Amino acid sequence: MEAFDQATQQELKKFVEQETQKAQMQQTIHEFTGRCWESCITQAKSNQLDSKETACLQNCVNRFVDTSVFIVKRTSELHMMIESLYWSPVWARTKVADSETRPPP
Repeated sequence: MEAFDQATQQELKKFVEQETQKAQMQQTIHEFTGRCWESCITQAKSNQLDSKETACLQNCVNRFVDTSVFIVKRTSELHMMIESLYWSPVWARTKVADSETRPPP
């Protein structure tokens, strides 16, 4: 990668990260599909799902989506918090630390 300029290296890095995320999401969906199928479909009686199987699959999907959204949101919040602490000026971090250790006047 050293043959590429800085901008191209950054672009390639971003592309690889995006493709890695896509692959991880596809793996998660594959695993999730298998789990929901095993939990909800007890017998393949016909080429259609009955109402119980449909409701079970919908519930399973909704739980997966809710959990995934929660995890992504929380991870993003934590990442932003850590990043803001890392990039905050030293005097701001010292001031926060001092205010936490000193009793109020």
